Amino acid sequence: MEIDTSFTDILGNLKFAAFMAAEARHDRFVMLGDIIYLSGLAPALPALLDLVDVDVDMKSFIGTLVAGYRVIEQGPLFLDLFAGGRLTSLDLGIDLTGPAQSIERDKSKSSLAPVAGARFRTPLGGHWGLAIYGDLAGFGVTSQQDLAVGGHGPVPTLAIHWRLRRRLSPCLGEFRQEQLPIPIWR
Repeated sequence: MEIDTSFTDILGNLKFAAFMAAEARHDRFVMLGDIIYLSGLAPALPALLDLVDVDVDMKSFIGTLVAGYRVIEQGPLFLDLFAGGRLTSLDLGIDLTGPAQSIERDKSKSSLAPVAGARFRTPLGGHWGLAIYGDLAGFGVTSQQDLAVGGHGPVPTLAIHWRLRRRLSPCLGEFRQEQLPIPIWR
C-alpha cells in the first residue's frame, strides 16, 4: 500500500527524531558514522467503511559506520573513498479497532548490509563549502541491493559547511532522503 501525504502531515505525526554524524581523520585515513532514529505514527488512514479505525506506529533506526582513504586532498577540496556497514531496523505496530473487536499486530525486522561509497567536498568561497556523499549498499548480501546516494534512496546527500576553525566545520544544512528497503510482512 502506498500513502501519499504532505511534508507538514509527516511532521505532525512525528513523535521523535534524532540525527547524529561524526568523523575522525588521521592523515589520509578517514572514519565516518551516522545514526538516524525516527518514531512516529503513520499518516491518518481512512476508516474502512466507517467501521474500523486503523492506527500505525513506526520506529526506524539507520546506523552507518565506514572507514576509508582520502584519495584527493587539495586544501579544502577533497575526495574520500570508503567501505563499511549499515544497520537498518524497522518496528511497526498496527491496531485495528472495530465495533466488535480490536486486533493488534507488531513486527520488527533488521538488516546489516555492506556499504561502499565516496564523499566529495569543494569550497564555495570564503569559509563556505559544499559536500556531496553517496554510497551503494547490499551487493546481494542482504535481501535487497540498494543504490543509496546518501543512504537508502536515489537522492544525494548535499550539505553546506562553514569552516569555523581548522578542525571545526559545522554543517549548516543537509538534505537527505532515506527509504527503508526492508520487506516487513510476507
